[in-house]
Amino acid sequence: MKFFSETSEHADNFYIEWLKKLGEKYPPDGYRFSTRHKLFIKLINRFTFNKNVKILDVGCGPGDLLLLLKKEGYQNIVGIDHSQIAADICRKNGFNVVKTSLEEELPFEIKNTKYDVIVLGEILEHIYVPIKILLRLRPLLKDDGKIIISVPNAGWIMNGILLSFVPQLIWLSVMFASWTHIKFFTFHTFKKEIRASGYKILWCGGVEPDLIDCTKMKIRAKILFGIFNIFLKISEFLIYLIPSLFSQHIVIVAGKDQNIDKEYCRKYDLEV
Repeated sequence: MKFFSETSEHADNFYIEWLKKLGEKYPPDGYRFSTRHKLFIKLINRFTFNKNVKILDVGCGPGDLLLLLKKEGYQNIVGIDHSQIAADICRKNGFNVVKTSLEEELPFEIKNTKYDVIVLGEILEHIYVPIKILLRLRPLLKDDGKIIISVPNAGWIMNGILLSFVPQLIWLSVMFASWTHIKFFTFHTFKKEIRASGYKILWCGGVEPDLIDCTKMKIRAKILFGIFNIFLKISEFLIYLIPSLFSQHIVIVAGKDQNIDKEYCRKYDLEV
């Protein structure tokens, strides 16, 4: 069984169109980094003790997190991505990024390094059997290392409203906007997947929303999305109370645990 719902060619085509919209320059002037990446930085700062830690960004894309890590003072950062174009963008900005896929045998310099932090941002929803990836990354993590993982939250309160009443606006949902999302998680099911893979959860929470830029929209759209932004702004406070309902993303920080759920793994014909 293949791992991913999209091929490297699909990813390359996405970044070709994405670069066109940015004017072939990344990052363009005034580029807005997502609140999710900013949260990753806060969590890395919280769970590490110096700037010399080794960090692996899995599925690094064009390098948003790598850029933020560099600005924060981290130097030992490596990325991997299955898109050649994404890897090329990162290299142009001076980053050590390897074009590879977790479906393949990892390059020597990746698989023979132990990392203090591994980041897996918005990847598992693209994977048919996520536990395979979680188990494959486990040997790359130091015994006292941390893995930071995020996925879209299928339990976000607006998902049901959009699907039931305004499906033409389903692109507003992080979970359902992409056809390449084939694995859906709630806070409960995501925690279960992480624990079954041999990790202990150290922190779990939501992400403040990214507001929609309405400045160039026509009046009607500006009013509609302005109302939506008001909901997102209100939800910023509710995320800390009930993240399972009001956060569009789920973020977990985990460390290694000795216990892998072998019975759960056998459901997917995995030998551990």
